[in-house]
Amino acid sequence: MNTANKTNVLLKTLSMKDCNEIFCISREGIVTGNFLQDLQLNENSPIEFTQRLLWLSKGLYTIRLDYDPKKIVGYTLFYRLNVAFFRSLCILSDFYRPAIISQVHEQMSELGKFCYGITTCISKRNPLSNSDMGFSMQLIPRTFTR
Repeated sequence: MNTANKTNVLLKTLSMKDCNEIFCISREGIVTGNFLQDLQLNENSPIEFTQRLLWLSKGLYTIRLDYDPKKIVGYTLFYRLNVAFFRSLCILSDFYRPAIISQVHEQMSELGKFCYGITTCISKRNPLSNSDMGFSMQLIPRTFTR
């Protein structure tokens, strides 16, 4: 429901048909975490970039708003760095608001627990963001087999 005070966030599994939008958001959006550093954004086409993003991450979801569920405003994902898993997002600057980020955070926490067996989240300030809403979170998996 969309009210003056509340916009609901919808997370939807990312698919290859979203590749052009994801590529544009990755170039223009606010990124938290360091997952894009390894993806060589400028050296890939939208299809190659999205394929690589899907290959390197776990739990990759588009971010949409309830009042316009066809429009992708960002994406969020789990990725592995050494032995830890992290959660990050890339979102268009117009939608980088505390209420939206908070909902994404809550939904990803639940998805991490129930879909990926991640039971502990440790907050970690995002060194790449000047914002107080830095979103990169270190996650400790219970088990991670897929």
